[in-house]
Amino acid sequence: MSTRSTRRLSLATTLVLGLVALSLAACSAGSPASAPAAAVTVGAPVEPSPSRTTAPVEPGEASATPGSVETFTMPELVGVNLQRGQDILREAGASLLDHTDASGLERDQVNDSNWRICTQDPAAGVLVPVETRVTLAAVKVEEICP
Repeated sequence: MSTRSTRRLSLATTLVLGLVALSLAACSAGSPASAPAAAVTVGAPVEPSPSRTTAPVEPGEASATPGSVETFTMPELVGVNLQRGQDILREAGASLLDHTDASGLERDQVNDSNWRICTQDPAAGVLVPVETRVTLAAVKVEEICP
């Protein structure tokens, strides 16, 4: 390698290392300690939706927020299309949904919109924690509930 090539390589290496050092310095300059505080605007209080509430936690129950658990009122879903029933439950806040074949044939509900709800657990009107498993038993829309 010639002296001229070595100088170019040395210069290129120095430039790259310098750019890396500048980049690292720029990244550390924006640390959280030097960032300005964000402004917070407080508006009117927001009322909870009527279908979701917060209830006191009984001793021994697990909760994400100490002292309260998010709940919803279980809607009446018997006779409703399975897909629509699941949508209603998700909108209400239910997080664990299960569905079974009410005929006892153990068929999979591949297209939920082709099924109709026959039974539900928990029952309609019950105040339910959002983490509770909701089970819907359904038959195909053209079938009669057992």
